[in-house]
Amino acid sequence: MAPALASIAGATIVACSSAPAPQPQTTSSASAAAGEANGAASTTSSALPPTAPPAPPVPEPEITSTLALATFDAAWTRIHETDFDPEHGGVDWIAVREEFRPKAAECDTNRELRQILSEMIARLERSHFGVIPGDLADRQPPERSTPSTQGSTASTATAKSESVRANGSAGSEGTTAVESAASTPEPDEIDDDAELDPSDPAGDDDDFNSFGLALRVVEGRAVVAAVEPESPASRAGVRPGWALIAIDGRDPAALIAHAEESGGAHARYAAEAFVSHLDMGSPRRRVPLVFLDLDDTERTMRLRREPMRAEVVKVGTLPAMPWISESRWLTDEELDRAGATGRRIGLIRFSIWMPAVIEQIDRAVDEMRSADGIVLDLRGNPGGFAGMVMGIGGHFVAEPVSIGSMSTRETTLEFRLNPRRATRDGRSVEPILAPLAILVDPLSASTSEVFAGGFQDIGRARVFGETSAGAVLPAQLYRLPNGDVLLHAFADFKVPSGGSLEGRGVIPPEPTVLTRQRLAQEQDPALQDAIRWIRNASSPVP
Repeated sequence: MAPALASIAGATIVACSSAPAPQPQTTSSASAAAGEANGAASTTSSALPPTAPPAPPVPEPEITSTLALATFDAAWTRIHETDFDPEHGGVDWIAVREEFRPKAAECDTNRELRQILSEMIARLERSHFGVIPGDLADRQPPERSTPSTQGSTASTATAKSESVRANGSAGSEGTTAVESAASTPEPDEIDDDAELDPSDPAGDDDDFNSFGLALRVVEGRAVVAAVEPESPASRAGVRPGWALIAIDGRDPAALIAHAEESGGAHARYAAEAFVSHLDMGSPRRRVPLVFLDLDDTERTMRLRREPMRAEVVKVGTLPAMPWISESRWLTDEELDRAGATGRRIGLIRFSIWMPAVIEQIDRAVDEMRSADGIVLDLRGNPGGFAGMVMGIGGHFVAEPVSIGSMSTRETTLEFRLNPRRATRDGRSVEPILAPLAILVDPLSASTSEVFAGGFQDIGRARVFGETSAGAVLPAQLYRLPNGDVLLHAFADFKVPSGGSLEGRGVIPPEPTVLTRQRLAQEQDPALQDAIRWIRNASSPVP
């Protein structure tokens, strides 16, 4: 069966028909670390390292030397035969095999073998390479209810506290954090003082619970970028601009530095992904957190994570991932703050390029055809099905156009957009040609970079925010003999002008510089920058 274009969370994925191991399942993702950021703490990646410190080992069944070598050989051969660059970027892949194969033969468990494979593929220094543990690849997402988010024109699922950007911080003025936190009722079965067993996997649902914090790295610290309304952090009075200086006795700044040191070419992605992941975890007890407010006064509180307002999706052997789709008109307050009073500006945001969001985006676009401008928020979006860029992109172009090409050893595929001139219910319409602003940040990767970088290259959109991850390579998923899944790049991507985004990222013409003070004053500086540009680019209000 010919592969169909797809792009999955943090990787550019090409999906193929399933088959017995070790047949491939093609996918596109920014990297295995994208899976780790969504609950795959034990997943490894050569370019995008784990988003959280590795958990202490738990007992694993032993594997034979024969199985370990068969798995190693399958992984090495798969990369050797499918890498779009036969020279592997100058890496002597034969020598790498001779170095690591004896080590693989000595492995007694899948975890040990996974580490050897990770060290091997790290030599390539590229994104979209990693090993997903078999149990994680096969684990089905937990059943859970999904509250809807108010103010959205589409049904909304919140994939992380990234979803609360531009919503600011909730909570009553004059209520201290300690008072607010203490007033939040907790179930009787929660032991506030209980210590978590570090060897306990903590349950399938732990990575879908959060404090409601969007955390970013600002000047080497974990800083609150936004707070989800009605979340534990919101009720406690946490505000944008506060610095998180301790969580459960750990110093985030030291861990950020470690993530940057071990992140290699994707050091910033590693640090940002780690900080973002601090928001998620077990809901079974309150966690002590210490913040510095804008006056540098310490605020200590104990918060318990609660279920995210998120739907969970699983595709093939990728780990289960939460997702969000939201659309709304920007509020008068947001417009006034940017001096755009009277404009009608729509915002569309989704956290992952999954088919489940297509209908919602189509409907949102249809409701915003009268807009003076559109903001497409791809911050925190690690990628997904690459073919979606063509359908969604068609809403915003007047003529057929390519926004880039994907090249393997044998073929080249153009990402060609065709204008969308009909709605889902068959009505004739014209594409939206109003100013289009695209927001990105260091966690925008893969398919998000294909879209943003391509639209920037053809001059159809202006990009705001911060430089994206620079992890754009299309990748495949390949089942290994031991049951683990190899994520490996098989193609390269270039924008129409010929430039590469891998290792470089999508660079905004005027990057947004985040500071604690600016986050506190503007709530969402990148969005404000985009609104000001649309204000100047759109027609004056009569």
